[in-house]
Amino acid sequence: MSRFIAWSLVAVTLGLATGPTYAQERRPSFDSDEAGPIQFLLRHPQELRFTAEQKTALEGLDRKLKEENQPLLEKLRALRPARAEDGSAPPQRDREAMRQRRDEARPLLQQMRDNTEKATRVALERLNPEQKKVAENLLKERRKAMESRRRGPPGRRMSARTM
Repeated sequence: MSRFIAWSLVAVTLGLATGPTYAQERRPSFDSDEAGPIQFLLRHPQELRFTAEQKTALEGLDRKLKEENQPLLEKLRALRPARAEDGSAPPQRDREAMRQRRDEARPLLQQMRDNTEKATRVALERLNPEQKKVAENLLKERRKAMESRRRGPPGRRMSARTM
């Protein structure tokens, strides 16, 4: 009996310990080191077979995109509430302040999306038709993977029926 209790405690402890870690890994963030679409394409040289000129052009577009989005990222970071001394997130009691931060962030995020979409269109224009088709498929698969990660772990997803 005591072995059962001991193993149960171990299982519960491990479950509780991995829950917050999993949530932290899944937390969407505009600070993410995740590659943008141009950087993503540059990481697939075997599939896309870039010429030297194409690679240089895409690297330049990626640099320009990062430069355009950097001031927007800084503004977004300034909107983020400060962390508590212990590093934990501050309590979210003030709904009006949260709403105001969200409203201030919305146009910044939209501008970043617009910049990214424009740069991606320009990058795709630099490719030949065969490369463009491969690149579009790679980007489509990337979007699907990102969407599935945003939904969270299985069993935790909310649907219209559970609301």
